[in-house]
Amino acid sequence: MQQLDAEQKNRNRPDKEQKAEKKKNLMELFKISLSPVREAGDVELMYYRADGSVRRIRSAEKNGLIMDSGRSVSLDTYFNCFSFAKYLRYTRVKDVIFELELKGRFRVYVMKKSLYQQKRVHSRRPMHFVEREEEVYSEEVCRETGGTWRYRHDFSEEKVSMIPAGNMDESSYGKNVESRKTTRSAFYYLKIVSLEDGSCFYGGRYLTTAAPDRSIRAALNICTFKREDYVLRNVGNICRNLLDDPKSSIRDSLEIFVVDNGQTLKGRLPEQEHVHWFPNRNYGGSGGFTRGILEAWDRRDSLTHVIMCDDDLYLDPLILEKMINFLKVVKTEYRDIHIHGGMFALNEPTFQTEASAIWRHKGLPRKPLEMRESFNLLMNEAEEPFDYTGWWLTCMPLDLVEKNGLPLPLFIKCDDTEYGLRNEKNVLILNGVGVWHEPFDKKYSAHLEYFFSRNDMVIEAYHGIQGSRSEVLVRFTGWVLKHLFMQRYEAVYFKLRGMEDYLKGVDFLKNQQEDVLLGDLLAHNMKQYTEEELEQMGYPFDRKKYEESCRWTTNGKERLVNYLTLYGNLIPTCFYRKEMNVVDMQASDPCHYAFRRHVLMWNPGDRKGAVTTASNRMFWKYLIQMCRLDIKYLLYGNQVAEEYRTRGKELTDIGFWREHLGLKDHVKQVKLPAKWSREAE
Repeated sequence: MQQLDAEQKNRNRPDKEQKAEKKKNLMELFKISLSPVREAGDVELMYYRADGSVRRIRSAEKNGLIMDSGRSVSLDTYFNCFSFAKYLRYTRVKDVIFELELKGRFRVYVMKKSLYQQKRVHSRRPMHFVEREEEVYSEEVCRETGGTWRYRHDFSEEKVSMIPAGNMDESSYGKNVESRKTTRSAFYYLKIVSLEDGSCFYGGRYLTTAAPDRSIRAALNICTFKREDYVLRNVGNICRNLLDDPKSSIRDSLEIFVVDNGQTLKGRLPEQEHVHWFPNRNYGGSGGFTRGILEAWDRRDSLTHVIMCDDDLYLDPLILEKMINFLKVVKTEYRDIHIHGGMFALNEPTFQTEASAIWRHKGLPRKPLEMRESFNLLMNEAEEPFDYTGWWLTCMPLDLVEKNGLPLPLFIKCDDTEYGLRNEKNVLILNGVGVWHEPFDKKYSAHLEYFFSRNDMVIEAYHGIQGSRSEVLVRFTGWVLKHLFMQRYEAVYFKLRGMEDYLKGVDFLKNQQEDVLLGDLLAHNMKQYTEEELEQMGYPFDRKKYEESCRWTTNGKERLVNYLTLYGNLIPTCFYRKEMNVVDMQASDPCHYAFRRHVLMWNPGDRKGAVTTASNRMFWKYLIQMCRLDIKYLLYGNQVAEEYRTRGKELTDIGFWREHLGLKDHVKQVKLPAKWSREAE
């Protein structure tokens, strides 16, 4: 009843009140976008939901939707809902002003969706969530010649039981519910119903009367190696929509640092004063991203944050506005907050594959959700435990460099994982902050096993979470044996070499030349071929066999024979079946390879394959090497782990990284505008 009374009071608000609001110095939080990223595919439902057919209009000046009478557009979507619960928890924002640009006659509804968690009746019973929707306000709007509509809503009295992520742990998550029903997340959204044919909806903004209490100036740190098309497209869009737009709310709050490990972008980036190119040694993601952090750190009198951004993705430039404007009004106690973007794979563009992860489960992703569902938007808003986030899009405060140093030199895998474990206490996952990334299943290569083997152990030793020597050996030996049984001898070589280099300790990482190391690893890599090349080699790709192997499972008798014969490796290969099996490269197991002379491993992600050939000689050679390394680890594992714990900070030191990247005599070349100086403020 109280909500209905409030609605009646606001239903026919006088135009004088709305005009008075326009005179206030309002802050823009983010824009309502009606222009899906074309390269991402069919993602319209992540921007708006249309009830019936609407016609999209595009022009150089504005984009919009033409609606006939009775048709409606709803903004309970990933990019356009307003996550007021997150603003209530983390910022000083206590009200929101909905602003729409309209032409014609409409009825506009302000709606609210909430996620309620039911109280557990038993510790083993899963949590039960219920979605509820309610109308907050509605008004009939007429803008015959076009114009804006505004409505201010105060949400300072809202009650949402959100526990900041930094105060949660996995063991206690969701077990303590204060009341019968607890609101875990909520957001507002707008629903626009056309009352006449030809009405036009051109988008809008979310504003607030709260004033920013500090200046945020961020460097978008893009590390790239020969991904020119992606980088040029993204940088060009950011320039057009933000840096070159006088109406952009972050036009003077963003710099773009392109760290070019491949050194192929010289002279190709937009000629814009806020876009800077840094040629860099090919020292992988850790070297490239660290170079960008160093360049930002050298300008710490002007910059406050750095936004880590992969090079093989598509993004909507407006998400940068949402991130930076959010930080401008963050509460003092959350000034060390990280804002992390969700990742959507380009082959499933509406499915969020990850937004955070748990290390102790070896990278178990958090929040894999289908984002066309409004219920999942609420689930995405709910806080849950995490250990780290990836660097496809993460905004972090620059003063972390002084507090906790720079990343470890881990080259191309797990550098973001380690830095997240070290720094991320408060991480914000916000609807509308996400990117479309190349799917990871396109990136498998056997040489990556070297980095997974070495870097995982370095991280666990550095953070003191390695476990006992027996636990480490069981895990390491298990992975090596699995690759041996699957005839992936190149992968076994990389696994063993990764362990061997880990045991060399801190000095090996300090003195490594990553580009030389990579070249050596690639010389031993497993070669992959296209379907045409495989057919020319005499190994045609048989789709029927491939589909059969994906469905095939072994029975108890077959598994027993496999175990007793070490998947056939105790039997001479001359007794193996000559018929070649065709399996999924990343979803197969040793049973698919047992007693097979040749197996074609097919990667559906990049449509390439590789052929394995069983070899008793290679099996026993690598098995003996593995046993030797196991003994070496038993003798020296604790000593090496202690070295990483005590000397690991040498690898995160600014002086070390300057010398490692050849920047010892580096002089700051990029000068930021004088108005960016903190002293000038």
